[in-house]
Formats: sequence, C-alpha cells, structure tokens
Amino acid sequence: MMFLKILEQIKSLIKAHTGVEMAFGQPTQVGDMTVIPVARISFGLGGGGGKGGSKPVKKEEPTAEGNPDEPSRSAGGSEGEGGGGGGGLKTEPLGIYAIKGDKVRFHPVIAFSDVVKVIGIVSLLVWRLSKPKKQRKEKIK
Repeated sequence: MMFLKILEQIKSLIKAHTGVEMAFGQPTQVGDMTVIPVARISFGLGGGGGKGGSKPVKKEEPTAEGNPDEPSRSAGGSEGEGGGGGGGLKTEPLGIYAIKGDKVRFHPVIAFSDVVKVIGIVSLLVWRLSKPKKQRKEKIK
C-alpha cells in the first residue's frame, strides 16, 4: 500500500536526521574557548486513512424492473479511499557550553517570552499587593 511506503520513507528520514547532532551544534573556537550550542528538539507526526463506499439508498419511485423497497446504490456509487498526514519540528535554543581549559560552564539563553512572563507575573503581584487592605477585606466579605 502506498501509505505504508510513505511512512517508511518518513521513518528513514527521521533516523538519518535525528540524534545528538541535532541537539548539539558544531563546536566553534573563540579565542582560547570552545563554544558548543545546545537546543531542545521537539517533533510530532500524525496521519490516518480510510476506505469506504456509498451507502445503499432506498429508491424513491418504483420502477417496472424492481421492488420499491429494494436497496440500490446511490448515483455516485463508487468506493473510495483517502489518507493524510502531517508533522512538525520545533527547535528552541537552550544555551551554550563554554569550554576553557579544563573548565566547562553552561550559559543558558533567556528567551524573550520568558522575560515577558516574569514581568507579567511581577506586575500582577505588585498590583494585587498595592490595593489598600480595606478594599481587599470588603471583597472577601
């Protein structure tokens, strides 16, 4: 079946392009330091298929050839099959390993979305705590 052949091709592509090489970038020499980028890799795949035909439909008008209660095929009367699939790949930078001599340090990357989340949470806390106690007690009652 063609669908299984496609799945086999996808599987071989994933095997060829995944692994530690995908999460860790090429080491780069910067002065006397070696820098290795690190990323989080996420991927997902999905697919499905089906096969079916037309449902029998009762004839509306009796004909000379047959019984009016006898089921018949609808006008489109052919069987069909179909399938589909999709996938996605996401790469998020986590940071870099800096190697200098015999010392190794990890320097995380701070994403802009994380900064926005922290600012939002802190501002909500400040707003909540800045209300006078009287207003907070009235709300509770």
